[in-house]
Amino acid sequence: MVRAYPQQFLNTVVLNPKSEYYVKPEKRNHYFISLMTTLKKMKPILIPLTPDSIAFVSARCHAIQSGIEGSIGHIRSRSDCTKDFEGECCDYGNDNAVDILLNLLVDDGIPGVGHRLICLSNTYTKIGVAIQPHKVYEVNTVMDFKWR
Repeated sequence: MVRAYPQQFLNTVVLNPKSEYYVKPEKRNHYFISLMTTLKKMKPILIPLTPDSIAFVSARCHAIQSGIEGSIGHIRSRSDCTKDFEGECCDYGNDNAVDILLNLLVDDGIPGVGHRLICLSNTYTKIGVAIQPHKVYEVNTVMDFKWR
């Protein structure tokens, strides 16, 4: 929804006081405000993200590895964990799809809001998503994106 209907997503999910994902004005920091600006100006992306089995295998391997090691980030220590993607987003501690997405879109503390740029880029059309246990954060998500 956020890619195809960015303004509706902003108004119905994020800024709607009746939404469980509503962010109160006092909680809206610089990163959140910049997301609001981005979504207000964003043109709809009419090409949907479609599931990709190769990107899924890549994401799943990294999510499992990160969970076992308790690590964070994009570095893969196992040589059998192939990197078959052009963009990657990782999230820790969230087990709800909207919470995961909002965390990546706000990208609080991430210089250049790289996760937001990946999630909202029309360059990516394929995705593999894996959610796995994590020994430090309880759960972690890896989303591997591919070009057309």
